[in-house]
Amino acid sequence: MLQIEPQTLARRLVRLYVEHGDRIARRLRPIVFLFLGAWLVGLGVAPFVFRLLILPSVTVVAFNLTDGLAMLIRVAALFAAAVTFPAFVFAVFRLLRELFLPPTPQTPNPGESDAGGGPSGPDRLPGFPFSIRTTWLIASGLFLAGLAFAGLGLFPLILRFILRLSGQLGITPLFGAAEYFSFLVGLALPIALFFELPLVIVVLVSANVVRLDVLKRIRKYVYFFLYVIASMITPPDVLTHILAALPLIALYELGLFFATRLKRP
Repeated sequence: MLQIEPQTLARRLVRLYVEHGDRIARRLRPIVFLFLGAWLVGLGVAPFVFRLLILPSVTVVAFNLTDGLAMLIRVAALFAAAVTFPAFVFAVFRLLRELFLPPTPQTPNPGESDAGGGPSGPDRLPGFPFSIRTTWLIASGLFLAGLAFAGLGLFPLILRFILRLSGQLGITPLFGAAEYFSFLVGLALPIALFFELPLVIVVLVSANVVRLDVLKRIRKYVYFFLYVIASMITPPDVLTHILAALPLIALYELGLFFATRLKRP
């Protein structure tokens, strides 16, 4: 497998924008237009998303004249992020391929695919265990899984805890539309990015940026850190903390598992 030294990678990354600013802009400009287009479409699908993400027992009200507009903007931004992220990842990896792997004539061996599946495929970046296409599919799948986990799993769990607590206090909770979806977007996007952890671990280990044995040795500290993160984004309830931390710990272990498999000769 081709590898690149961390120092060499850092020097190249520092010079990227200076030397290839036009190429970077050309690759990323369509992503900006895609995000804007998806955001406009998101304004149209916002009512469906609104009904999907509101629990039947939750009452969402507008405290200000602009709450409805703010809700539409936030839901559309979440929809645009979900649509744009796969294209953004693909564009970034295609850009890295152009910068690190200038096109050279290659003659694939009989029975060996040059679509990036083999160790010497032209679609594979130095130090990366997967082809660009495979990395894009994995990153997109993990991001969408993170959005689904946050929006359909963790978010309703938090709301049920708030409703249960309000019922014990004899309070009828009313949720403002803008605050409701601000909290949802603020929860969903970081969780979706955190779901990229297995891919990040595999790439860093394969590129020799981080040693696998170090990641295994510090796992108990990582578990505690992930539990703290889970406790910060969930209500003050130990069971809820554990339920939120377990998927994060599973993501870390999943990254270690695949990194170990790929490191084997």
